[in-house]
Amino acid sequence: IMIHYKLYLKNPQSHYIYVDLTIDSISSQTIELQLPAWRPGRYELGNFAKNVKRVDVFDENDKVLVYQKSTKDCWVIETNGSKKIKVTYSYHTTEINAGNCYADETQLYVNPVHLCMYVPNRMQEEHTVELDVPENYKIATSLKKVNKNFVASSFDELADSPIMASAGLQSDFYEVNGIKFWLHFIGECKPDFDKFKTDFTKFTQTQLNFWKGIPTDEYH
Repeated sequence: IMIHYKLYLKNPQSHYIYVDLTIDSISSQTIELQLPAWRPGRYELGNFAKNVKRVDVFDENDKVLVYQKSTKDCWVIETNGSKKIKVTYSYHTTEINAGNCYADETQLYVNPVHLCMYVPNRMQEEHTVELDVPENYKIATSLKKVNKNFVASSFDELADSPIMASAGLQSDFYEVNGIKFWLHFIGECKPDFDKFKTDFTKFTQTQLNFWKGIPTDEYH
């Protein structure tokens, strides 16, 4: 069973992130693909679908499949009996902030909740992500790496797991209660990691005391 995303850039200056989504084990005549309109930590509706360009769908033999949009961010695909399909599209990124996606010639920053379409009745399945980025890029994400893929146990975990990739990624971590807390920076900055770790340790310890722990062994 597989729901797999391959993310890559063709012309980084264009700020487009390209997505190849592969879905197998299909047994229905139609399949819905939904793009979220929500995002973790931002309690407002978003219209991420406006950034999606050129959606194409193919069966196992690379034959084009027909789809229709039922809403602004839902695509209904006629599977034509196919057990496995590939959906290709691009996502335009121009604004760089913590809640968006962004790509240029120096970095790839992905909030999966923006650009990863999902199958509504298969959200609890494992979702995997493959990044096709330059070899000198370092990658930061809370997703576990298995071989060349990053693995989420469900779409909800994927939606909660931003990904940063850049040759200029600067990272360090501190530990509280045996849990690793990572700090990541991209850009022309010189982080004072010693000061960050001293200050962050204090409020992190206070938060863990208040909440009686945290449901993860690593946080980014």
